[in-house]
Amino acid sequence: MGYQECYKETNELAAERYELVAERIAEIAEAAQAPEPFAEYFRTNAGYLQSLRALYEKGKSGSLAARSMEECEADNEALYGEILPEAYGHSYANPAYAAARLGETFGGALSLLAAHLRTACGEVFRGNLMQLTIAMELFVEVYNCFEGAAADALPQERSAADFVLVFS
Repeated sequence: MGYQECYKETNELAAERYELVAERIAEIAEAAQAPEPFAEYFRTNAGYLQSLRALYEKGKSGSLAARSMEECEADNEALYGEILPEAYGHSYANPAYAAARLGETFGGALSLLAAHLRTACGEVFRGNLMQLTIAMELFVEVYNCFEGAAADALPQERSAADFVLVFS
């Protein structure tokens, strides 16, 4: 029995939620409505989640295994390039960079979220739509804390951090 069979029932349960959250993530990737530098953080990570979605869809259609070596290398770079040693210094998954860029108040929690999103990669290759959906929903919940906020009226630190800590 393959992974797709193992996850068939939970994938069916997650399908509608997945479609809804994927639409929301596409909106965030295009035009995050949060103050800078948070908007950049959310656009960057929404783009990463869109990459995961594209890979999941390839796996679902059966075309994932038929990719060329060049396509596999490009996917690998898209998935892991940001956390390789040469890029890690400018990655939101790096707590020091996130704190410097996003501030001490939110940097740690948002770095943890960025790192957590990267764990969804394995779920994509296993075809586990439920876990991918949960990661995407967590991202949107945290984004919602920042959406529409003015730079001088950011959300309470606990509200954003609580989502990350509870669901990570």
